[in-house]
Amino acid sequence: MIPSWSHDPSLELKKILKKLPKDLRKKVNRIGEIAHELAPEHGRTTYGEPLKGLTPWEIYDEKISKRILNEAKEAVKLMKEVLERIWK
Repeated sequence: MIPSWSHDPSLELKKILKKLPKDLRKKVNRIGEIAHELAPEHGRTTYGEPLKGLTPWEIYDEKISKRILNEAKEAVKLMKEVLERIWK
C-alpha cells in the first residue's frame, strides 16, 4: 500500500478494517475518524495560514487546543489497545 503522505492515514485504515479481528474494527475506525479530522491541523499548527497572514498562535486558542489534544490522546490510547491485542 502506498502511503498517502497527507498526514491522514484514514483511507489506509479503512482499507485494512476487514483484515482485523472484529473486536478491533470499531477502535481502528475511530482512530481513522480522528486522524481524518485532525490531519489538516498538522500544517496549520506548523505553518499557520500564510495566505491569510495568520500564525498558529493566532488560529488556536486554549479551548481549541485542548479539544485537539484530547482527541489525539484518545487516538493514542486506542492505538495502544489495538497494538497490544495484535501483538499478543
